[in-house]
Amino acid sequence: MYDVLYRDPRHAERLIAGGLDREAACALARSEAEKLHVGRMFAAGSDLEPVGDMVLIVESTQRAA
Repeated sequence: MYDVLYRDPRHAERLIAGGLDREAACALARSEAEKLHVGRMFAAGSDLEPVGDMVLIVESTQRAA
């Protein structure tokens, strides 16, 4: 399961959606990135280096039901 986040230029994060499967997370991230005119990155399992103004897909903090 994955969460989709928006990270602004000051590195503050906002949850767009949580607990999504991979396909849904990728589709939502693509749509949000286009709407916000920012890049996107699949960061599940990666260290989140300081990257700003981006839509991120990360491993979910929620547990599968």
